[in-house]
This record gives sequence, C-alpha cells and structure tokens, in this order.
Amino acid sequence: SDLSTKLKLLGVNVASFGANAEFWKHRMYDFQDGQAGICVQSTLDSGRYRKLVFRRLPGGSRRLLGGILVESVEDYQSLCDLARCGRELWGLETVVMTHGPRANPGQIEDMVYPKHLPTTPGMLEMGTALRVVIVGHGPVGNTLIENLLEERERNVAITVLCEEPRLAYNRVAMTSYFQHRSSAELSMVNMEWLQEKNVQLIFARATSIKRSHKRVTYQGPNTSGELEYDELVLATGSSPFVPPISGLKTSIP
Repeated sequence: SDLSTKLKLLGVNVASFGANAEFWKHRMYDFQDGQAGICVQSTLDSGRYRKLVFRRLPGGSRRLLGGILVESVEDYQSLCDLARCGRELWGLETVVMTHGPRANPGQIEDMVYPKHLPTTPGMLEMGTALRVVIVGHGPVGNTLIENLLEERERNVAITVLCEEPRLAYNRVAMTSYFQHRSSAELSMVNMEWLQEKNVQLIFARATSIKRSHKRVTYQGPNTSGELEYDELVLATGSSPFVPPISGLKTSIP
C-alpha cells in the first residue's frame, strides 16, 4: 500500500513518498548511493533536509523512486505524482528536485550526477538484454509488461504475442460498452505507449514451444516466424466453465 504522507511533528514539517509498495517494502529511503541507483542527500540550510532516490535508466536518464523531505516540503505533491507516473528525468530537472525550488543548478549539478559513478548504458546494465517473450496480451500480460518496465534491475527486451486483433482491454467493464460504444474506453494501453517503451507487439498465435532450444513459433493472419527467448511467460488466460445444465445451449444458431 502507499505510505506516502506529509505531517508536522513537534512543529517540523516532514514528508515521505514512494512510487509504489516496493519502495516501502525494501526501505529504499535507507539505501546508500549505488544500491538503488543514485541516492542524493542534501542539507539545504539549517533544519532543511532532503533525500531523493533515483534509478538509473539506459541512456543516462533517471527515474524518481521516492524520498524524504524535512521542512523543504513545498513541492511534496508534485514529487509524489512524478514518482508514481515513472517519467524519465534529465539534466538539471533532477537537480532542482533534489535541492528544492531555490536550487542553484550551476553549483550542485555534480551532486546529482557524481563523476565517479558510471553513466554510460553499457556500464549501467548487467550484461545483454534479457529477452522476455509474453504469450497473451490480456490484463495479466499487460500488467506484467508494466511491472517488468518498472521493477527491472537489468535491461529487458520484451516481445508480446497477441492472438486477438486488439490490445489489452478491461474484460470486467465490457458491459459498459453498450453505454459509450467506444473500444478506447475499455483499452488498458495504446500502441504509442508500447512503442515508446520499445515493447514489440506481434498479432499472432503461438503455435509451438521448443523448450530445449528456448524458441517459440507463431502464426498470424499476415505474419509467421520464430522467437528466441531467455524467459517465457504464458499469459493466455482461461476458458470459463460452463456447468452441464440440461437444456443449456452453448452455441448460437
């Protein structure tokens, strides 16, 4: 659960925030620099303190995971929103966040981007990209994509095989379709987001799995081929159970 909060203790404004439950579960605000990426502690002036935790991303950008604020809580809500949305951050944007609205970027940039830490993608990632193939793009498959992109500790190359002719959508809310008649209202994701995250989507059915060779063959209306994988996830869902009731017809003439 989200434990982000802002309160006043003995007259002192204190706030803490996190991107998700994992931030609190692993006590990331206690990490030292290098454990979760970049942990920056700043004593702004007498009685004012900040510690923000960033995760390094390929290409040199950062993602805000959470942090602790003492007295310097003016932008608490915006930091909360930024951590939750997972937007990539660059340059002096993180400097201002770390040192508050009164920051002097020219004097403190090296505190956010220490020269002794690696910044090139090859040094930040552990080995080559982990090839993950997901069979099925329903709610579970789409949630897995989000979790892989958010929690990964190494570079991940995600490929999704989707037999249906549409992206993941909310099955539970399907009855609302008769009110708005809009498939976009039910959609859980769009193609632009998948492309932005470098997720390869193939509209095809997985036809066979060669576990000994770690390969999946697929066949679609306009495509066919074979994929190699390091990790394979079957997220195809299930078929509903229809009880054997006398007189019940399961087919429509």
